Amino acid sequence: SKASHPHGSGASVLEHVLGDEATMPAERGVFLDVTRRMHPDVCRFISERVYDGRLVSHESCAQQTTEFGTGLRWVPVRHEGRSTESVEEAEAVAREVDRLLGTDWTNQRGETRPLEASDIMVVAPYNDQVNLMRVTFEAQGMAGVPVGTVDRFQGQEAAVVFYTMTASSASDAPRGIDFLFSQNRLNVAISRARCLAYLVSTPQLVNVKAGSLSAMRLLANLCAFRDQATRQGCPFGSDRAGVSLPTALRKESHGRRSEADLQGAGDHSPGRPRSAWRQHRGSADLSGSGHPSGGRPNPRVPRPRRFGAGTREQAWRILGRGG
Repeated sequence: SKASHPHGSGASVLEHVLGDEATMPAERGVFLDVTRRMHPDVCRFISERVYDGRLVSHESCAQQTTEFGTGLRWVPVRHEGRSTESVEEAEAVAREVDRLLGTDWTNQRGETRPLEASDIMVVAPYNDQVNLMRVTFEAQGMAGVPVGTVDRFQGQEAAVVFYTMTASSASDAPRGIDFLFSQNRLNVAISRARCLAYLVSTPQLVNVKAGSLSAMRLLANLCAFRDQATRQGCPFGSDRAGVSLPTALRKESHGRRSEADLQGAGDHSPGRPRSAWRQHRGSADLSGSGHPSGGRPNPRVPRPRRFGAGTREQAWRILGRGG
């Protein structure tokens, strides 16, 4: 049988000390107000939503960056009836990871090198989604990307973090919004990121009636993330067309390649040669061991695009809604 914890006896020692305070008051203890992990564009959201605006980034974190920029990104994905696993979100995450691998990133010491699988982290709220993500990565030759629940990644970090919310709507979440929208879980997931933090979810996930003040606060955190992600130049930004741009671009590129696609017009860094994580399996340019094609991939060899690409304007034209 489950144990009961009446009158707040189930709270942690820290929760007892904090009481109703969000951060440690000076008269009760010490609050460590400087992070040496998060870029200011990531830290700002965490600081405002979780730590009363008291947390700041160390000056060295500002030089961290990627070819896709820094900060928050929201990837809207349409699906219905998904509860503890979402194929659509797994595919969306895999597409984004595929684009990131092999591109340059700069750490807090100013050192620049290609992003590897170990530099990316994928967090999911449910074990079913964790298992699905692993299968998806393995099928696409990206088995080295760390995937797990929030509990697994406590105290860890990565250059880029993805948080796949999985459930299609609040009513589809088996443990309710208190679990799925948990501020602690969102905090841990997003604050693992040094440069970029991606939130992957359906647009309708936040369409829920909050029945309490605490539920309103949880909902406000997700809304604030989406708002800041859009203002920071999220590549998929607002879901004007009612379908995620990755899906639109995939449909457009199915069976044909446009001239703009071949020229790399859909890159976030126009005019720059794309670094690559791998070639087709079986390529003679790969050597060593531990890779499906016989060795570790050369991160600087151009790779084919498997998911299609194009400009934002192309996507809206495809969907017949204009730019």
